[in-house]
Amino acid sequence: MSNTNAAGMEKMQKSMAVYIKSLSKRNEVDDKEKVLPVAYLGQTMLNHGEDFEPDSEFGNCLIGRVTNCCFAGDSANRE
Repeated sequence: MSNTNAAGMEKMQKSMAVYIKSLSKRNEVDDKEKVLPVAYLGQTMLNHGEDFEPDSEFGNCLIGRVTNCCFAGDSANRE
């Protein structure tokens, strides 16, 4: 497993644990900004997806999941 993949998977696991712990409770994340766990997980997935090369199937899958699920109304504006 590459360093990029391992580090990103670790970050996603951390944010998933926060997400599972509480879906409605606001949590403090790394930058001390208050966000919902689902937003923290989505942002982590998006950031990790962007760590990969543009032709990476895994990276594009992460970006696509977040874009399709969380930004459905804004997907045309993300380019």
